Amino acid sequence: MDKHGRITIPQNVRKRMNLESGSKFLVSPDSEESRIVLYHVGTAESCVAEARMRLTNVPGAIARVAQALTDEKIDIITSSFPSSKGETITGAMLLNLAKTEMPLTKLASKLKTLQFVKQVSIHKV
Repeated sequence: MDKHGRITIPQNVRKRMNLESGSKFLVSPDSEESRIVLYHVGTAESCVAEARMRLTNVPGAIARVAQALTDEKIDIITSSFPSSKGETITGAMLLNLAKTEMPLTKLASKLKTLQFVKQVSIHKV
């Protein structure tokens, strides 16, 4: 790792995985195993967004958000909603926007109309 925190992926790995300049990754720290895991989530041209949200902690809330995204032809690349015993649960989803034409502002507004969605922010990555 250089002084700016950048990590170089060896050329043979880049070739084997068809990685090019501008490739997008999800970085997942695993402190229990003392490692960092990189997940390749798209190319420079990929339409990928991160949706952070706070939901009422009720059974099926995450599934209903997933269904609303599916209705708009949006695929969930990955999601993380750590368990909570509180009234709300906070987490994030990484979204593939390649098949949708819905603008992010409109998508956020649609999700906010779901009764159990308390807060949503969506931005491209």
